[in-house]
Amino acid sequence: VAPQIWLSGGIGITPFRSIIRHLLHQNIPLTVTHIHSDRTRATAPFLQEFEQYSAQHKGFQFFPTMTRESGQGRITGEMIASHAPQYAVSCYFVVGTDSFIGAMRDVLEHLGIPPENVRTERFDGYKISAG
Repeated sequence: VAPQIWLSGGIGITPFRSIIRHLLHQNIPLTVTHIHSDRTRATAPFLQEFEQYSAQHKGFQFFPTMTRESGQGRITGEMIASHAPQYAVSCYFVVGTDSFIGAMRDVLEHLGIPPENVRTERFDGYKISAG
């Protein structure tokens, strides 16, 4: 099984929560690097939960980056390569808004990742309507 790299933006982290919980509950061996982009630590959903999974399971690495906090920024090719040395042979799963997915496709193309190794899912989150 090829290593996996999960890239999520904002509320796009939500589907990965169910996936990681299932994989860990089933004791499935993991080689997963998850890089998550959000605005701030305060607005990032499930941040502590993912950090706990990363601390407890050696096959799961979680790296959050916050676009509105100093010294951090958006996910880049250099960030992916430094956190996941196996990036060239990994399968990618990208979840977020259309703009996030587009940006990540550009980053992955620049890294030379073949499009067939990239799966995407648009996830805008949910809206509450005042009725």
